[in-house]
Amino acid sequence: EKISPGCHHCYAAQMAQRFGLYDYVKANRDKVEFFLDESKLQDVLRRRTPTRYFWEDCSDLFGDWVPDEWIDKCFATMALTPQHTHQCLTKRIDRASRYLAELSKSYDRLESAARALGYALRFEGLPLVPWPIPSIWLGTSIENQEWANRRVPVLCEVPAALRFLSVEPQLGPIDLRPWLKSGKIRWLIQGG
Repeated sequence: EKISPGCHHCYAAQMAQRFGLYDYVKANRDKVEFFLDESKLQDVLRRRTPTRYFWEDCSDLFGDWVPDEWIDKCFATMALTPQHTHQCLTKRIDRASRYLAELSKSYDRLESAARALGYALRFEGLPLVPWPIPSIWLGTSIENQEWANRRVPVLCEVPAALRFLSVEPQLGPIDLRPWLKSGKIRWLIQGG
């Protein structure tokens, strides 16, 4: 769903219109059936060849329409597949921050989600994966200085193995020097 000025130029929304789908606005939420396709999680779990996955490339894993239980299963899948790189990009970095802060307090949610998928993330009570999960890259989208000032400081505090920014579409000048100098942002995607 569109939440900031960069969303007015959303390539996914434009694709949806070409295919006769609903516009990405909150008013259309009741017209769409949301679901978690666990077979796709199983595909990721079975794949042994190291792969780079870009999660939710035409949506947002941290949208308020996504139940925590679904996010738990996605993050459990990421934790169970350290051979892959998992890129999560969100405009809803505040929810991502709250979610990851809760996960960092207790491994139980991830363990429960892993068991629901048929796996375990603990052995004899000990976690098998360090925190933050090394294979997860977390990023946020920014389109102008206002949204950089809102989202980047939150991203910098989120526990993540690698933090990145997607400056797409860039709608004006953005000074990222304060955050780039800190070393907390390690990757930048630039788009028009």
